[in-house]
Amino acid sequence: MLTALSWAALLSYLTALTLLWQYTTNTEKHTASIRAAVIVATIIGLILHAIELYIRVIHHQLDLTGPAFELGHSISLVAIVATILFVIISMLRSTLNLGLVILPTTILGLFAGRWLNPEQEIFAINQPGIEWHLVIGIITFGVLSLAFAQSLLILIQDNQLRTHAKPKTGFSLVSLPALQSMETLLFQLLWLGFFILSATLVLGMLANKAQYGSAFVFNHHIVLTLATWTAYAILLGGRYFAGWRGRHASIYTIICYSLFVLGYFGPRIVRELIIS
Repeated sequence: MLTALSWAALLSYLTALTLLWQYTTNTEKHTASIRAAVIVATIIGLILHAIELYIRVIHHQLDLTGPAFELGHSISLVAIVATILFVIISMLRSTLNLGLVILPTTILGLFAGRWLNPEQEIFAINQPGIEWHLVIGIITFGVLSLAFAQSLLILIQDNQLRTHAKPKTGFSLVSLPALQSMETLLFQLLWLGFFILSATLVLGMLANKAQYGSAFVFNHHIVLTLATWTAYAILLGGRYFAGWRGRHASIYTIICYSLFVLGYFGPRIVRELIIS
């Protein structure tokens, strides 16, 4: 059953991605019906993906007092949340092109949830303070993933403008919005992600205070998270005070996101896949 759900979800995602590729590269396919089909196929994939992950997490819960998340489960859950946010924002605004980055990432998350579970260590969520910290952290990951996707598309759009929309590969992403509109959305996502990231840090400090008696428990995760917060603060400050934009802002966004991913998953990858 789990295998069938996984492959059905994968088929739905691939269908959505194929339609989206046609939508963004072919003016004749740039229609409202294709757009709706992409969203519907993505939603179907999300439902199947979420059911598969739920069953898998419950199966691995064993005798623990809360839901049990292995590394692959965590990656899969983050991918689901990022895709849900992508669907919501695409229904409200013309941002369907974000799926060119989000959908392949979600497919990788699906595979991670299916096969990347070493079972040496299971992380159980059984403390209320930690629960809220993790929930908001996952939402933060989703928002910043959209900002990351947008930064990649800005680089593509900038390159197309520099080469007069005639890349060497022979195609162009015809449905990309104006560069200024894309930059505006990028920083809206960054400000939202930064605000939620700040809330995640505060909740994490409160949870540490309750559990360890100190708000700051310095470890690799805390240090990398603080470094990530600082990096995003510099990026937003650069935008506000120095007018950072275009390629410069996009490249810096990618660097910030890479640091965020390293802080979020790095310690667990080392502990569960390398050391164990």
